[in-house]
Amino acid sequence: MQEWSNTDGPHTKETVSFMVVESGAHKLPDGSWVVAGKTDAGAKWKKVNFKREYDRKDKPVVFSQITTLEQDHTYTLRMRYVTSKGFQVMVQSEEKYRFRKMREVEEVSYVAWSVSK
Repeated sequence: MQEWSNTDGPHTKETVSFMVVESGAHKLPDGSWVVAGKTDAGAKWKKVNFKREYDRKDKPVVFSQITTLEQDHTYTLRMRYVTSKGFQVMVQSEEKYRFRKMREVEEVSYVAWSVSK
């Protein structure tokens, strides 16, 4: 667990939720699709293409998470332009470190799925 530097302090137990999806494109029994994968991302926007293109009307919901720890600062992910073909992602540091040059990239895992029919 990482926390922003301005909220550093004592902790009690944390509840962690997770899901596991094998990398690739998977058709579910209801006809919807789940696409999972990973990419490297840094301080600039990066385009990610899905391993399977969704129908144009069926723009998926996308969840992403940083899955490595290359630097010791706290980061979050930003996503934009989610389409039936992919999305853009970047790693954003906390405001305290915003103007420092991010030298490393982090691995980003993502899961995208279409709305059930």
